[in-house]
Formats: sequence, C-alpha cells, structure tokens
Amino acid sequence: AQGAELHAQGQILRQASAQVKIADTVGAGDASIGGLLFSLITHGASDWQNHLRWAVAAGSAACMQSGAVPPPLAAIESVLATMQ
Repeated sequence: AQGAELHAQGQILRQASAQVKIADTVGAGDASIGGLLFSLITHGASDWQNHLRWAVAAGSAACMQSGAVPPPLAAIESVLATMQ
C-alpha cells in the first residue's frame, strides 16, 4: 500500500504505510477510521499529521492479523513506534 492522504484545513497531508507483515487486509479501512477517531478523541490538541499517523498505524496493525478483528491498542502503538 502507498499510505494515506488527509485533506484538512486547506492542507493535503500524506503518510507512508508502515512496514508490517501482512496476514489479511480485511478490516484495514475500518481500523484506519477507528484510529483516526481514537486520536481525535484522545489527542484532540494534536496536529492533523499526528491524527493521520494514528489512522495509518491502526490500519497497518489490522493487517497483521487474520479476519475482521480490531487491532489491540498495544499493536497500534507498536506500529506507531516504527513509523516516520
């Protein structure tokens, strides 16, 4: 995957995909939206680039397991730690 793009407040932000071992891509989009919402709720004062990083990390973490299972927070945080 090439990553994600977010259009917010007149900006176009891009975030490269995290490098993870893919087990299944089912649920990656849903997890990305969940990661974005989680970041907005818990880190509301953060900038849009950081919110996008959370979205991409959550989608990437979802790909590391088979089936449409939400990734655990620890997996998302682990992926975040590897991202630029």
